[in-house]
Amino acid sequence: MNNLNHKKSLMLIALVLLVASLACQTLFPKVIAPSSLEERIAEGDIRFEGSGNVTYIGCQDPTAVVSIYIGPKTKELDGNTFSDFVNPVTVNAVTDGTMVRMGECQKSSVGDKYDWPVKGIYYPNEDKILFFTCTQNNERAEGEAFLVGEGFEGEYACWDRDGGLMYEVAISAYQIIE
Repeated sequence: MNNLNHKKSLMLIALVLLVASLACQTLFPKVIAPSSLEERIAEGDIRFEGSGNVTYIGCQDPTAVVSIYIGPKTKELDGNTFSDFVNPVTVNAVTDGTMVRMGECQKSSVGDKYDWPVKGIYYPNEDKILFFTCTQNNERAEGEAFLVGEGFEGEYACWDRDGGLMYEVAISAYQIIE
């Protein structure tokens, strides 16, 4: 019986901490510090480069070169109006060649470049990119990337019209390109 009261107390404490955390986020929204990297990204027109891991037809290719472009801030994007400023985002994950499955996964067409792109929106107050469109075929994308330190980490998946998974990409981009 005493153990049950202890569990209830821990659950109550966790619930109070969760509610307090949510209240603080609502009452005290994030303030972007002047002259910070966050402010520079929020202004837009900045590019990050890094690496990625593309998964296609069940095969992984960890050799992708990733470029994340965050466009100028705006309150209107693709016919949608936002209450806060947001930034359009394009991501290109380029591999030399593509993967094919011949029993095992193998690299093919190594001399050719393949792009596994996506578009999204950067929300400066959340330090988050939300992906929504695969730019190869304007189909649905899902995924997020977050500002971690001085770069972005995340992943996205692109789906075809029938709801089938086309490809997934994990990205890591920390080099700012001037």
